[in-house]
Amino acid sequence: MWPHPPPSPGSRARILSTVWPKSPPRLMAETLESKIDSFERFDRMLASSEARRNNALREIDRHREALGAATRQAVNEIEDAQFRDVETGAVNGETLS
Repeated sequence: MWPHPPPSPGSRARILSTVWPKSPPRLMAETLESKIDSFERFDRMLASSEARRNNALREIDRHREALGAATRQAVNEIEDAQFRDVETGAVNGETLS
């Protein structure tokens, strides 16, 4: 028989937690809890950076498309233009052919 009543499960856990070191999962959980604000701030900064990068890439693509369209139009105008030969005359005493 017990000289004293056995400890309750809650008091047993408290006794064990003071005697035994903390388990790795518990240490990780406590560390995460203490640093969660830093993780959340970093996550917001990362999301903001990704959004800025995506906007910059979208603008680059938009400008590239506009420049490509303008270049194609200029090339088409040059190709469609009618050319005629012009006599230049003599330069430095030489006749150009």
